[in-house]
Amino acid sequence: MVTQRRYDPAEPGELTTEVVYAIAEATGVEPVELDGPPLYESVDVPSIESMFFGPGRNWESDRAVGSVTFHYVDYRIAVDSDGRITVAEQV
Repeated sequence: MVTQRRYDPAEPGELTTEVVYAIAEATGVEPVELDGPPLYESVDVPSIESMFFGPGRNWESDRAVGSVTFHYVDYRIAVDSDGRITVAEQV
């Protein structure tokens, strides 16, 4: 199963929140019911947010281009510089 969400830095909220919601959606539970270590033990999401969408960047025209992939519990999560978050089961 693959779940995708979109992070928009122009909207209120943090990338970490969107990643947690994407993982919860993939696992079929509410975010507060996620069973696993805190996300920060697997990856530094605020650093990803800063790199792709940080202050002083016009994220639509002057943004870094790329993707960061990491593993969390049984999932592979990719955060793309266009704001797409993809959660897939590890194979």
